[in-house]
Amino acid sequence: MPRKKLDRPNYRLRKRGRVWVIDWTESGRTRSVSTGQAERAGAERWRDQWIAGRAQPLPPSQATIAEIMQAYTAARLPHVESKETLRICASQISRLVGNLEPRMVSRSSYITSRAGGAVSDGSVRREVGVLRAALSWAVRERWITEAPYIEMPPRPPARERWLTREAVADLRRAAASPHIRLFIVLAYHTAARRGAILDLTWDRVDLERRLISYDRPGRRATKKRRATVPINTAALAELQAARPLSVSDHVIEFRGRPVASIKTGFAAACRRAGVAASPHVLRHSAATHMVMAGVPMVEIARMLGDTVAMIEQVYGKHSPDFLRRAADALMGEGPKLERMRK
Repeated sequence: MPRKKLDRPNYRLRKRGRVWVIDWTESGRTRSVSTGQAERAGAERWRDQWIAGRAQPLPPSQATIAEIMQAYTAARLPHVESKETLRICASQISRLVGNLEPRMVSRSSYITSRAGGAVSDGSVRREVGVLRAALSWAVRERWITEAPYIEMPPRPPARERWLTREAVADLRRAAASPHIRLFIVLAYHTAARRGAILDLTWDRVDLERRLISYDRPGRRATKKRRATVPINTAALAELQAARPLSVSDHVIEFRGRPVASIKTGFAAACRRAGVAASPHVLRHSAATHMVMAGVPMVEIARMLGDTVAMIEQVYGKHSPDFLRRAADALMGEGPKLERMRK
């Protein structure tokens, strides 16, 4: 049985002539370096400092944006949920301003470099956010002494796209694969985000109590909170049909493996159904329909894992009573109508 690979080499001190050297094995080869110390105590201090230096290499003397992005991405990837988003943003930043040193980047130069391209304002904001975070990281790691100010483009208007219940039903029927159909059902009937659904495992699905816990144990807390939501009748039927056929721990699986992306299958279902939508539109549609049905804002917020203020700001206009009392008050009918309703 092969020996388990160590997380880091086993550094060994041994005497060679009058001085102590460090031996270790790396990539199948035995290597050594002299400490230059004749006494073991001095050699041990030198070894510890040398190992610390290997674990955290010195930054380039004049780091470019591309070098900072590469190091920042490597440091952050293990700790972020949207790994692909970070990789894409880092790639775009390196392509546009990677050859520059941070001091050469003006407050508006990145936005200017993005002008005229077929890219949304939301994408530019994400890239600027990543660039700002990377520069702040470089300051903390002492790669640079000061981070330049990078201007953030204005926030784009909220998307108004949502589907009717009939369009959601058409999309569900158009799903060619069972895992795409199950994703569509969960995305609409639990109003969860794409990442939370693809990350969901069966141990967090309680079919008896009809509850789903989207918050994975050990998951790092982010602004995109994951809620515990009830399973309605439509979602229950799909989950009960899928459970006996599952061969992995993940609810959304394909050929026995977790699904990293449903982009292709979802787009194919949209084409067959004649619906223009993204997976996130199902969450918007669910929230919109709940508001239209008069569900209290606090319940919708808990269902989506968002704040009541955000729900009111984005979806409040769809409420059947949206600003009704304010408009009635202008006619002098506010208190009268209120008494009639009681």
